[in-house]
Amino acid sequence: MRAARQATRDGTGSAANRRPRVSTRRRALIRARIWLVALLAPLAGCDRSTSPAQRAHAAAAYPAVVASVERDRAALAADLRAARTPADQARVLDRASPALARLLADRILPAWNGTPWSIAGTAVGPGERPVACGYFVSTALEHAGLRVERRLLAQQPAEHIVRSLVPAGRVARFRRVPLDQFLGAVLSGGDGVYLVGLDYHVGFLVVDRGRAYFHHASRRAGEVVREPALLSSALASSSYRVVGKLSGRDLARAWLTGAALPTWFN
Repeated sequence: MRAARQATRDGTGSAANRRPRVSTRRRALIRARIWLVALLAPLAGCDRSTSPAQRAHAAAAYPAVVASVERDRAALAADLRAARTPADQARVLDRASPALARLLADRILPAWNGTPWSIAGTAVGPGERPVACGYFVSTALEHAGLRVERRLLAQQPAEHIVRSLVPAGRVARFRRVPLDQFLGAVLSGGDGVYLVGLDYHVGFLVVDRGRAYFHHASRRAGEVVREPALLSSALASSSYRVVGKLSGRDLARAWLTGAALPTWFN
C-alpha cells in the first residue's frame, strides 16, 4: 500500500481542521469508554489465529455468504424500484445504508479472518491464498455488492481508496493525533463501517455498540484479523490517518442500482 499522505491534495488536512466537533465532556466519556474496552479486550479475545481447517471451511462457505448478501441487496433493490415517490425512495435508502454496513461487518469481513497476508497477495476470496491490505478492502467491497474497480482500487494510495467511496465533505484527516483521540472522533460518528487509510496501510474500522475494531490484512499478524482498535499497532504507529464512513443515500443508491463507483484520483 502506497503512503496515504502521498495522495493528499494539499497540506491543509490537519486533524484540527477536519475533526468533528465534540464537547469536552463528551470527549472524556468516549476516551474512558475506549480504554475500558481495551482493558476488557483480552477477556473477549480477538478474531485471529485461525487454523488451516477453519480457513478451508470459511473458503468453502464463502460463496453462500456472498449469495446471502446478494439476496438481501436484491430485496432492497426491489423495494427501491417499487417506491413511487422521492419520500418512499428516501425511506428505502435509509434502510439500505445501515444494512450495507451490517452485511459487511457481520458476514463478508469475518469470513476473511485467517486468510494469509502478503504484500503481493491478490486473493479473490478467503482461504489459503494470500491477500494484501488493498486487495482485501477492494474485494470485500465488491463481494458486498458495490461495483468498485477491484484491481485498480486495490493498487491505490489509501487516500484514493477512501475518496472512491466517501464524499470529500465526509472525509476526516488526522496528523500526529494520539490514537485514543482519533478513535474518540470516529466513535462520535456512531456505529457502522469506516474506511481508514494509514501511512502505508488501509483497512476497515468496525464500530459496534460504541466499540471500535480494526479489520485488516495485517502484516504483523501475517493474516486478516479483527482486533480492538486501541490495541492495533498498525493504527498506533501511523502518523497520518484518513477516515470516512461507508454510509449515506448516495452510496446506498449505488449499491442497490449497481451503479459503477469509479476509482478516485486527485
